[in-house]
Amino acid sequence: MNYLAHALPHLHDPWLVAGTSLPDWLRFVGVRLRAERAAALALPAGSPSARLREGVLAHHEDDRRFHADARFDALAAQLARELRALEPDRRFRASTIAHVAVEILVDAALLRAHAGSGERYYQALEQVPIDELDDAVAVLCGAPVPHLPTLHRRFLDARFVLSYLRDDGVVRALDGVLARVGLPRVPRGAIACIEKARPSVATLAAALFPATAIG
Repeated sequence: MNYLAHALPHLHDPWLVAGTSLPDWLRFVGVRLRAERAAALALPAGSPSARLREGVLAHHEDDRRFHADARFDALAAQLARELRALEPDRRFRASTIAHVAVEILVDAALLRAHAGSGERYYQALEQVPIDELDDAVAVLCGAPVPHLPTLHRRFLDARFVLSYLRDDGVVRALDGVLARVGLPRVPRGAIACIEKARPSVATLAAALFPATAIG
């Protein structure tokens, strides 16, 4: 869910930006693109599928780096404890939601730190022709992905990454994650937890993404 964090070093290249977003897009349609499969494909140098793959592999490498960081784990664990205290329903996945919330708040911190980066992210995606994207994704996945053009258009129209700047926008994004898997909504009182976590996550984001990393 931290779309901007993955795309930030690549904002100059629309295909790489699309590639960094692709693993999260595919979750919306129940498709998983493994880094090992993508890396093993023989693709023409400079082709849309090769450039898209570069972004996909960057996404997976970022995830390994983010999630191996002890500070990320500590912030997610603290937020999980606070959220769990608000919700007695045992179906509520506090740890999972806290993890996603920290990812979202990293994006929010980057939006604040780098003015215009959110708009540049969406502008880059608008430059990727949807028919070419559909074909390139099919190459990486080994088969066409159903409804990808519709998903892509809805993602661009919603522009929900920009809403991460607001606490209620973060909660709505988390509710969307929970709704897709049939779990209870974020508990009342979560907005205060999100607001409290922002400064610490901003410090983490500054450490993980120095200004020189922006594409």
